[in-house]
Amino acid sequence: MPSALGWLFSASLLGIFVRAIPGGLLGDRFGRVKTLTGATAIPGLFSVLTPHAPGYGWLLAIRIATGLGLGAAVPNMIAIVSGSASERWRQPLTTMLWAAMPIGGITRMASAARRDQLS
Repeated sequence: MPSALGWLFSASLLGIFVRAIPGGLLGDRFGRVKTLTGATAIPGLFSVLTPHAPGYGWLLAIRIATGLGLGAAVPNMIAIVSGSASERWRQPLTTMLWAAMPIGGITRMASAARRDQLS
């Protein structure tokens, strides 16, 4: 069972890995804002579907699909911020954006652990 949970927790990372470069290329071709808008809709949709997954295989597929959207969003978000920030703020803002995803994951795990302790 722990190995199955490991796959579930890392499935979105697989999607991010697969989609990051193509997501950046899509942003170059169709525009970063349009690509970012579409890419953020994908994780939103699949996050809503997550609690309705009928089984492990479906849940794994949903998590990978969520990661595919995030993978396309991240390079475009970084490019938008890097291109629009002043020289002074470019590096700190880019660093904060890269740090936001793992911080969000840690926060999500901590809140879930706290919720389990309270119930």
